[in-house]
Parts: sequence; C-alpha cells; structure tokens
Amino acid sequence: MTGRARLNIQLAGGMLMLLALPFLVARLDSVPAAWSGEGAYLQGAKNVALYGKYALLSGGEFRHVDPILTGAGPTVLLPVAAVFRLFGVGLVQARVVSVLYALAAIWLCSNLAARMVGERAAVVATALMVWSPWGSFVLMGRLAVGQMPSLAFMLLGLYLWWGSMDRDPIWRPLGSGVALGLASFSDQRSIVVLGALLLVGAADAAYYRRLGFRRWGIPFLVAVLSLAVWLCCLASVGGLSGWLSNLQTYSLATVFRPSRVLANFNNLARSGYLLWAVPAIAYLGLEMVRKRRDGLRECTLLAVICVWLLWFVLGSIGWVLYAFVPISLSSLLLARLFGDVTDDFRFDVHRLREALGEASISPLLARCSLALIPLFAIGYGVLVDVDAILHEGNKSAQQMADYLDAHVASDALVETGEWEISFLSQKRFHHPPFHVLDALTRRDQLGVAPEGEPYSPEPFRPDYLVDGPWSGWARLYDEYVERDCALETAVGPYTLYACAQ
Repeated sequence: MTGRARLNIQLAGGMLMLLALPFLVARLDSVPAAWSGEGAYLQGAKNVALYGKYALLSGGEFRHVDPILTGAGPTVLLPVAAVFRLFGVGLVQARVVSVLYALAAIWLCSNLAARMVGERAAVVATALMVWSPWGSFVLMGRLAVGQMPSLAFMLLGLYLWWGSMDRDPIWRPLGSGVALGLASFSDQRSIVVLGALLLVGAADAAYYRRLGFRRWGIPFLVAVLSLAVWLCCLASVGGLSGWLSNLQTYSLATVFRPSRVLANFNNLARSGYLLWAVPAIAYLGLEMVRKRRDGLRECTLLAVICVWLLWFVLGSIGWVLYAFVPISLSSLLLARLFGDVTDDFRFDVHRLREALGEASISPLLARCSLALIPLFAIGYGVLVDVDAILHEGNKSAQQMADYLDAHVASDALVETGEWEISFLSQKRFHHPPFHVLDALTRRDQLGVAPEGEPYSPEPFRPDYLVDGPWSGWARLYDEYVERDCALETAVGPYTLYACAQ
C-alpha cells in the first residue's frame, strides 16, 4: 500500500468519525433513556470511583464481583470510573466513554476494510456499520455497556491479525490475542471468537497450510491466558464463591434449547439483517472456494461472524443486541460484495454518459444501479437515527432520582429493581440478587418456571419502593405493592410507593 493510499484511508476514517460524532453526542443525556442494565454497570463504576470497590452496592453491603457485572467488564467500568473521578458522577460522563470506543471502532473498521475491500469500498463498509438500518451502532455507541468496547477490540484484534499474514514480527499476533482477550472482558459473549480461532487453526492444518501455529495459536493462547488472568483477579477480590459464581454466569451465556431456535432466527429476520447478510456471506464463501489456498483471510472473518451467529441462533436467549458484533462486522462482507461488483465503486462519468445514450442497458449502468443499493441503505439508516435522536428518549430516571433526593429521608431504604435509579440517586437502595434476575429472564425467554418461593422485599423492610420498566415487565413487585404499599408519586414509567413497616 502506497503512502498516498494510507493517507487517503486516514483522511476517510477521520471524516467518517467527524460525520458520526453528532449522531453519537446529540441529546446524550436522554437518548436512549437510562435503563436497568446500563445502570448496574454504572453503579459498579460509581463504586469503583467513590469507594475503590469493584462491586455493586445493595442494602449497605457491597456485592463483590457480582455476576451482573460480567456483562460489561473492566474495559467499561474502569475507564468510566476514571472519568467519574475527574469530572464527577453522571450519565453523560459515562456515555462519553462509549462514544470514544465508537469513534475508535469507526477508525479501525475503515483501516481494516481498506486492506480487505479497497479504499472506496472501505468508506461504504464503515458507513454501513454506522448507519445501516438493520444495525444499532449509533444506539450502542451512546450506551455505557459492553457491546461497543467489544466491537472496537474485536476490530483491533482482526486488524492486527490481518497484518500478521504479511509481516513476521511476533508483536502482531501477540497484540491480536490481547485485543481479543479484552473483547471477551468487555462482553462475555465475545468468547465465541475463541471457537472461531480454533476453527481457523483446524482449517489451516487440514487445507490451507499457510499460517502455522504461530499466527493463529499465539492469538488464541494469549486471549485464553488474558481471560484466565481476569478470572483469577475476580477470585482474589470476591473469593472462591465469587469466582465460581462468575464461571457459572459464563456458562449460562449459552443455553441450548430447541424451542428458542426459530424465535432467535426470527429476531434476526425481523431486523432486516438476514436479507443483506445471507448474499454477502454466500459471496464470501464462494470467493474462498475460488481463491482456494489464498482465501485464508476471508475464512477468518467469515468464521468469526458465522460462529457468533450460530451461537446466537442455537444457544442464546435471542436478544438481538447479543448479535451486535457480528452484525456490525457483516458490513465488511457486504462492502466486499458490492465493491467487487462495481470495481471498488469506480465509475467514469464520460463512459456513463455514453451508456445512457445506448439503446439497451449496458453492464456499466447495471453496476451503477447496484452501487446505489448500499448508498440507499445508508441514507435510510441516517434518517432512522436522526428521527430516534430527535423524538425518542426521556429523562424520567433522572427526574425520579431527583425526587428521591429531595423528598425521601436520608436514612430511608428504597427497594427497586431499577439499577439506573440507584446510580443517579444518592439514597440507600436494596436490589434483588442476581439469581432473581436470572430466574425471571429464563421464565420469560425460555419458559422455565422459577424454583422456590417468589422474591419479596418484605424481609428487608424497605421504607419505599420504586417500580419501573424492568420490574414492571418482570411483574416483580405486583403482589407486594398490592398488599403493603401506597402510591406516593409517578414519573414517566417509574412509580414510587411508600411501604408499610
């Protein structure tokens, strides 16, 4: 690659970052509305910043390395905690960290795509990743959760691995392994990439014979070692019971139930993703067959995407955000398809004018028409994101937290399943333990009836109770509220009750 080509790539990546920035920061304090999953991670980061505890706080006690925190690991909590120490605790401060990860993902995608599909198609690939109507890049780039950091580190790992094919220095496969390990810290579902690396290693040993153990084995072993080191750190902080609990949580990430397979497939289909992804995946598979032993690079990217999607369909509870990373990476495949068909989106204006004057439709006009398809998808995605930023979201969680801070006594105990409220408020809260969340999720997603008695906050004698979007969906407090609580006030989807003692 020439110096001029590298400069063009960097300029294109920088321009795309600037174009995406308004989509990522406009109304960051209210779009999307704060929600329980994000709130749990942010409460953990708040505890790191204020108390030096990698834990959740409930009922005045720290839940060290609570399994809920495995959904967003140290790559999320520690940077957010650092921002809190520097600029104070707040929702916007936390989400800025995710914005930075999103900008890094854009830059890495443009550079990786340039190596894979060409300069112009790389711009299309990155724009599709950010603004495709079937994706959720802008949404995830505004939430302080693990998916966006996982995507950024995954792209970094693939970028370094791709470069290790041409150059011998060992730091590239080492760096790739570290990046893939950090991706697994960010989002536990990223562990499936280890299976993809094993698949690539097996394909190389059986057919390609191009990599050798060094180029695929080092990234695999370093990623596994990184994960093992992190689990040992958790064991040192939370003790053996916390370590075993987190291992159980990792195993629960995969739940093979035939009843979920069709529902998970339908979730992907309803998003519109499969309509675009299937032709792109099929094309890259055929390209691998055509290239024979030169198709190893394509094999690696295809393995990561397909193994992850296979896990999502066969072994997950079906929330589409769990497939955020492979959906985003699929933009590279789609750009490869359209880039090859249109010669990297190159068109001669003079020849195009001549083609318009011909009696029949020329191949040039057909290529031009095909080039408009991804551009139309990007334009439609831009409109969807603009509409969401302008009209969606709310500050109800912050308003309820402000009400609690102003009207509830400092020594009162507030029961809630909404972690965002305990992050935003300064009051004392009690939350249901992780096993309650897990049981309710299994009940609604897998049809598994919870074991034992239903959860009740009565033994903790709360003074107040906040019912919200998650607890309302789970019907967590219905019986207790009806029996022992009186309405105090309501703000949006949140309802505050005074509880009988």
